[in-house]
Amino acid sequence: MPPERWRQVEQLYLAAVDKSPGDRAAFLAEACAGDSALRQEVESLLAYAPGADSLLQAAVQEAAAQIPTVDTAPPLPREIPKLGRYQIIDKIGKGGMGVVYRAIDPAIDRTVAIKTILTDETGGESSPMRARLLRESQAAGRLSHPHIVAIHDVGEADRAAYIVMEYVQGQTLDQVMRDGSSPALSGEALRIVEECASALDYAHSRGVVHRDIKPANIMLDGDGAVKIADFGIAKVAHTSTLTKTSVIVGSPHYMAPEQWRGESVTGKADQYALATVAYAMLTGREPFEADSIASLAAMTLYREPPSTVLLNTHLNPAIDDVLRKALSKSAEGRYATCTEFARALRQACEKAPSTGSRSTRQGLRRIAVAACATGLAFVSIAAWFVHSHRAAVPPSPPAKAAVAVPVGQPLPAPSTTVSPRPAPVTKPVVDAATEAEADQQAKQGKYGEAVKDYTQAIAANPDYRSYFGRASAYRHLQQYENAIADYTKAIATKPDSAAAYHDRAICQAHLGLDRAAAEDYDRALELDPTNAHTWNARGLIYLKKGGYNKAKDYFTKAIEFDGKFVEAYENRARAELKLKDAESAKQDNEKAAALRQEKTKR
Repeated sequence: MPPERWRQVEQLYLAAVDKSPGDRAAFLAEACAGDSALRQEVESLLAYAPGADSLLQAAVQEAAAQIPTVDTAPPLPREIPKLGRYQIIDKIGKGGMGVVYRAIDPAIDRTVAIKTILTDETGGESSPMRARLLRESQAAGRLSHPHIVAIHDVGEADRAAYIVMEYVQGQTLDQVMRDGSSPALSGEALRIVEECASALDYAHSRGVVHRDIKPANIMLDGDGAVKIADFGIAKVAHTSTLTKTSVIVGSPHYMAPEQWRGESVTGKADQYALATVAYAMLTGREPFEADSIASLAAMTLYREPPSTVLLNTHLNPAIDDVLRKALSKSAEGRYATCTEFARALRQACEKAPSTGSRSTRQGLRRIAVAACATGLAFVSIAAWFVHSHRAAVPPSPPAKAAVAVPVGQPLPAPSTTVSPRPAPVTKPVVDAATEAEADQQAKQGKYGEAVKDYTQAIAANPDYRSYFGRASAYRHLQQYENAIADYTKAIATKPDSAAAYHDRAICQAHLGLDRAAAEDYDRALELDPTNAHTWNARGLIYLKKGGYNKAKDYFTKAIEFDGKFVEAYENRARAELKLKDAESAKQDNEKAAALRQEKTKR
């Protein structure tokens, strides 16, 4: 969100919270003057904290005070052969506060990293900025730990203060998490958390709080060992007269609630941030994702993060309990130390069920796989907001033998026999009768009653059919999390069920869990490559993500198996329009209209 827009939201929010709830609608209708997007942003912010406006107001004001006022920071000189006595070799990074250089310390012929911090102050030995940098770098410089980047020196040049640090040759955890093709770090997730915890507890015991733990500040050297960078810098940045072009101190996604509220910060804030890093490694996304700082602040202060089990169905629910404690809204509710948190997380991960997976993903995904159990599948999630699943909810496809057929290759003719559910097996009479009653309730649209009957059947005999039936009832009730849990149990009892994978994907798509949905749709197509609805649904995810050629291919496959699939024609037309093939799009839309008219006549 542009800074000007954010300030507009902030001003309206602060004005609205001073009004009674009954007067807010009229106030916003007039103040937003037809700008529905602006009004929606303010109203969503108000809705997050109906009973705690004062806390949220403090958080919003704290964030707003640090929002950039111009688009770019004042640049350092293009050619900087030296900073102090240090000979610059090249630029190795750039952030909101300045630039990071690789340099040589000629006094001892040592390669170092130099991080610059832009300030409004002029240079000089007596400048307040230099005094603060010196004070904090001295405190951080006294830290001698194998998992902390050592600080060697501090200085000033023109408008740039700088800190000279140990040079670590390797990658940041952020790079690894974003680079799916990077070298694997199998089995390293928990070790990374544990080494970070050890370093943080060591620093906390000496009165130093990092304040900005995030993947970009966690270095992994050539051997994969952790090196935490930037100790001391966050505190200097927070208390200094940095240029107004600097970014918010602390990465918003990793900031503890007390940081948003502007309260005093202790080592418990570092624990919160480390728990957020662990959450991201295990699920592929941060606990809270939003499209504005206002929404992110509100979520951090008042919402609970999504269950990790929902995002990665192979994780043990015990992991949720550990992360929920470490991500407590109050510092007092967290673990006593970071090491205690890391120990509890390992114990929870080692309990994770080893149900196996189709394949091991690359890069960071293999971190979570090996950390929680050998061979676990890692499901990476990228979206928080609800997926617009425009096509009609498809019927459950039947389970079939696995047949791998790539896109673009001819497929076998579609089956003419469709069975929405596997035939019942021999069971106790009372259980079969209860299931039959549940089936009847579901057919009549009485899904609440069906859930009760399926639950009774599961208590007598927890089999595939009952779990699948209750999951379907939950899905129709739009209780998608419950449905996903039951589809997962159904898959555990019948791993070759294309229907369960397909329907679980539908629920995941409704929750915006597109990557998880894509994996389940892919599995369903491996098991049943003739189901038109699965091809169409998988194409919708490609369409949403901008993969228009792939989306078109999948919609085409859907049409091959069902020549009267109206939504598939309409969706292919949408993809063709994105590909600027207006003529083909016109033909597909005309075909869809004709099929709809034909259905109406019948």
